Amino acid sequence: MTPRIPTIAEIRASTEVLSPTDASATVVNVGKKFAVKFGHTVSPDEAEALKFLSSNSKVPVPEVYATLVEPETGITFIVVEYINAKSLADLWPSLEASNKLEITNQLRAALQDLRSLEPPSYLGSLHRRPLTDGVFWIPDQNPVTSGPFNTEEDLNEGILKRLAETEPQAHLKLLRTLMSAILCNHRVKFTRGDLQPKDILVKTTGSDESPRYEVWVINHQGPPENLCLTPQSIVFQPLTMATMASQHEPQADTSTAKTGVEESQSELPICDWTEKAEVKLRTKIDFTILPMLMLGLFALQLDRGNVGYAMTTSFTEDLGINNDNVNTGNQLMLAAVVIFEIPFNMVLSKIGPALWLIVQILAWGTIATAQAAVHNKPGFYATRFLLGMWEAGYLAAALTILASFYTRKEMAMRTTLVYVGNYCSAGVSGLLAGLIFRIPETSGLKKWQWLFIIDGLFTLVVGFVFILIMPRSTTNTLPLAGLKWFDLFNAEERDILAKRVIIDDPRKHVKLSGISPKTALRILLTSFPMWGHFGINVISITPKGGLVFYTPTIIKNLGFGASTASFLAAVSNFGVCILAILVSWVSDKTLYRGPLCLLCGVYSLVFSGVQFAVVGSSDVWMKYAILTLLGSGVAVSQSLNDAWFSINTEDPQVRCIGLALAVAGSNVGGLAGQNIFVKSDAPYYRNGFLKILCLYAASIVLVAGMIFYYWNDNRRMEKSGELEEAAGTDGSGGVKKRRVKNQL
Repeated sequence: MTPRIPTIAEIRASTEVLSPTDASATVVNVGKKFAVKFGHTVSPDEAEALKFLSSNSKVPVPEVYATLVEPETGITFIVVEYINAKSLADLWPSLEASNKLEITNQLRAALQDLRSLEPPSYLGSLHRRPLTDGVFWIPDQNPVTSGPFNTEEDLNEGILKRLAETEPQAHLKLLRTLMSAILCNHRVKFTRGDLQPKDILVKTTGSDESPRYEVWVINHQGPPENLCLTPQSIVFQPLTMATMASQHEPQADTSTAKTGVEESQSELPICDWTEKAEVKLRTKIDFTILPMLMLGLFALQLDRGNVGYAMTTSFTEDLGINNDNVNTGNQLMLAAVVIFEIPFNMVLSKIGPALWLIVQILAWGTIATAQAAVHNKPGFYATRFLLGMWEAGYLAAALTILASFYTRKEMAMRTTLVYVGNYCSAGVSGLLAGLIFRIPETSGLKKWQWLFIIDGLFTLVVGFVFILIMPRSTTNTLPLAGLKWFDLFNAEERDILAKRVIIDDPRKHVKLSGISPKTALRILLTSFPMWGHFGINVISITPKGGLVFYTPTIIKNLGFGASTASFLAAVSNFGVCILAILVSWVSDKTLYRGPLCLLCGVYSLVFSGVQFAVVGSSDVWMKYAILTLLGSGVAVSQSLNDAWFSINTEDPQVRCIGLALAVAGSNVGGLAGQNIFVKSDAPYYRNGFLKILCLYAASIVLVAGMIFYYWNDNRRMEKSGELEEAAGTDGSGGVKKRRVKNQL
C-alpha cells in the first residue's frame, strides 16, 4: 500500500534538513517515512533513472513515491523512501575486515548487475537524453557536445569540441592522438557516474554481536547520516582509461573455446546464488565429474596391477621370465612414471588437464591391450616402460581438476573418492582375474592374454567416455567432442562453478598458466612443504608397492589355488576403500589433516608388527586375517596427504608441480616396494614384513614433522600480521593478498 504523499507545503515546513547549507539542492526528512530532494537543479530525470534501476536490475535503490512540480516556481520535488543509514565514507573506519568484505561484496554485486544490463544503441543518459556531466553540459544542450552519441568516436569528438572552448590547440592535438589510440573498441556498459563512498548508504541490521549490512546506492548531497537521495545521473557510456582497471573491457573474440587453463581475473566474485542451488550443483558434480575421475584411475590401476594376477598363471613360463624379471619390468614402469610425472604436468599446464587426461587414457589403453601380444622379456620390459610413461601425470591432472570444482572443506573426501577408484580397481581386478581365468584356453589365447585384452579394452572405452562428457574447465564445460547435448552444465551452473571455489579460497583467483622448465626448477628448489609431502608418500607407499604385487602370491603360498588366491587378495582392497572414506569424512568434518594421517600410520604400524610376529604360525586363516587387516591400511593416508598439500598451497603452479611430485613420491615408494619381498625370503617373507614395520614407524615421524611445520608457520604468520582466516580487505575495499591459515 502506497503511503500518503506529503504536499509541497508539508515538505517546505519540514525542519529536519539533511543536506548541507551549500548544497545545490535541499534534502529534507518528512515524517520519518520520506526523504525529499528539491531545488532548481533537481531534474525529473533523476526519478526516472531510479525507477529504471528498480524495475530492470537488482541494484538496491530507494523506492520513488512521487515527483512533484511547484507551479509558482517550477521547482521539482522528488519524494523517495527514507532509509535510516550511514554513508560508507563515515562507517568504513569503524568496520572489521569481515564486515568490509561483506559490504564490498554487496556493492560489487550491485555494480556488476548494473553493468550487465543490455545497453541501447547510443551513449548518453536514460531515454536517449543528453549527458549531464560537467564535461558535456552546456545551456543549449547541443547534441554535438552533450549527446546522446551514436558511437564512441562521436563521444570522443564531443569531448574534444567541449574542451576546445578552454584548452590550447597543442593540448587538443595530443588528446586527439591519445583518444584515437586508446578510447576505442570498448563495450558500452550501463554505469553509475562518479560513484564515491559518500554516495553509498549502509544500513546496519542484526545484533551488535553479529551485525549484518544492507547497501544502498544514492547520490550524496547532504550529511552522512540518515540520507536517502536519488542518483543524479545514470548514463550509458564506454569504459575509458579513467575508470577502474576491472571495468576496462575491450572487445574480445569469443569464438574460440578455452582450453581449461584460464587467465587470471582481476576481482573476486560474490555469492549471488542460493544454498539450494549450490547443493544441487555439488550433487551433480559428485555424480558426473567425480565418478569419471574415479573411473580413469580405476582403469589405470587395472592395467598397472593385473600383472600380479597374471603371475599366478603360465605367464612367466610363456614369456621365459621369472619373478625377478617381473620385478624389473614393474620397476621400469614405475621409473617411467617418476621420470615423466613432472614433464607431463608441464604439458598439462599448457593444454589443460581435461584434454591431457584423454590423450593419456587412450595411449596407455592401447599399450595395455598390446601386452597380450608380448612373447619375450624385451617386449615385456618395453610395454611396461611405455605403460608407466603414459600413466604418468594422470593422478596429478585429476586432482587439479578436482581442486577447480570443489572447495577446501570438500576436498579431502573427494580426493579419497578418486583414490577409491584405485583401491576398488585393485579389488575388482582380483575378482575379474578370477573370472577371466575360468575362460577355457581352447580359443588359442592364454588366460593372461585374455586378462590384458579385456582390461585394456575397458580403458579405451573409458577414454571415449571422457571425450564425450568431460568438461574442458569450470567456465567452458563443453566436452572435447563439442556435442552440446553432452554438456553437463547450463550457463547458471557454470557461473556458480567458476565462482564458488574462489569465494571459498581467494588464492584460487589466480588461474593455472603454462609452466616452463625454469619455473618448474625454481618451484622444486624453493618449496619446502612439497618435499615433506613427497617424503610421506615415498615412505608410506613403499609397503603398498610390495604388498600389491605379492599379496596374491603370499596367499597362494598358504595353500590356496590361483583363482581362490585372487578372490581372497581382493578383500583387503575393499578394506582400504572403507577406511579411506571413513578417515576422509572425519578429516573434512574436523578440518584436521595431519593428525588423521598420523592415526593411519599408527594403525599400519600395529598390524605390521602383528604380521611380523605371526609369519611362522601354522594357522592359515589367522595369517590371512592379519594380512588382510594390514593390507586394508596401506595407502589410506595417501589421498589425505595429497589433499593436505593441495589445501595449504596458494600458487596454482606450485600446486600443479607439488601434486606431480607427490604422485612421483608414491611411485618411488611403489618402485622401492618391489624389493621388499625377494625370492630368498620366501615363503614367509619375515624380513619383508620387518622392513614394512620400520617404514611405517618412519612415516609417523615425518607426518609429525609436517604438522609441526604448518603449526609453526601459522604461529609465525599470526605474529607478523600475515594471517587471515578468510579474504581480507585493505582500507579502500580492495582484497588484500594475505595468507590463509594452514590446516594442520
